[in-house]
Amino acid sequence: MSYLDEIDFIKNHSTLLGIEKRNNNIIREWYEFNSNDGKLIFKLSKNSSNNLYLDFAEYQFKSEDALVYPIGFTWSNPKQLKEQFFGKELECEICSYRVYGEEKLDKPKEIKGVKQSFSVEYIPKKCSCQCFVNGDDLWIKHRDFFSSSFMPTDIEDIDKPLGYRLKKYFPDIYKVYHHKFAYDDNWGDIVLRNEAWIVFRNIRYTFKKNDILPIRTIINSFLNSDFLVENNILELSSEWERFFGRLCNSYRDFIETEKNITQTNKNDIEREDFDI
Repeated sequence: MSYLDEIDFIKNHSTLLGIEKRNNNIIREWYEFNSNDGKLIFKLSKNSSNNLYLDFAEYQFKSEDALVYPIGFTWSNPKQLKEQFFGKELECEICSYRVYGEEKLDKPKEIKGVKQSFSVEYIPKKCSCQCFVNGDDLWIKHRDFFSSSFMPTDIEDIDKPLGYRLKKYFPDIYKVYHHKFAYDDNWGDIVLRNEAWIVFRNIRYTFKKNDILPIRTIINSFLNSDFLVENNILELSSEWERFFGRLCNSYRDFIETEKNITQTNKNDIEREDFDI
C-alpha cells in the first residue's frame, strides 16, 4: 500500500477540480498541477465502499510548447506520475560572464573533468557553443553572449570598408583574416564577442515529461534568469530562438543515444550472466 504515500504527495501539491461519482462504485477525483513548463490534469480513482484509492492514475499534460490541447488521457500510476511531473523544476543560471577584452572564463568547478557532450551552432559557420551534460544539468559555454558591435573612435571611419577599420583598429587580427574578405566593403560588422557559462538545471526532468521539444520552456527559463531580468532583456532575437531549437534537438539526441548505450550494456551483462 506504499502507493498511498505517493497519492498524498501529489494531492498536496495540486488543486482539486472536482469529484465524479460513477455507477460502478468508483469515485474519480480530478486535479490540476501547474509547473513552469505546462499544466497537468490527472484523475485518481477510489472505491466508494471502503474509500480506498486504487493504484491507478490517468493524466494529460499540456506543454508550453504544444500547439494543440491533448484530448485523451494516458494511463499511469501514482508513483510514475510523481516521478515524471513532480520532480525538480527547470532553472537557468548565468554562472559567469565576460565582455570583450576581459580575462578568459574558467571552466566551472561542477564540470571539471567532464568532457564535451556535443556542440550547437549559434550562428552557422561563425560561432559554435560547447555543451556539457552533467547528470540532470546542461552546461553551455556561449561564445557570443549579447555581443556588441565595434564603433570606431573616429566618426569618419564609420562608413569606411571593413578591411580599413580592421587594419586600423585590430591590426593583428587583420593580418590573419584579411584574405578571407570576398568583398572589402562597408557592409561588414566587427563583433566584440562576450562570453558566458550558462547552466540549465534539472533539464532532464523537462524532457521526460513528453515527446514535444520544450523550446519555449527553455527560452522562458533563460529569460527568467537573474542576469537577463537585471539587464531588462525581455525578448530574444531570432538567432537566439533558432539556437535554442538546435540545442533541444541535440540534447534529445544525446540522451536518447545515452539511453540506448545503457540498455545495450545492460543486455550484454544479462547475456553474460545467462551464459555462466
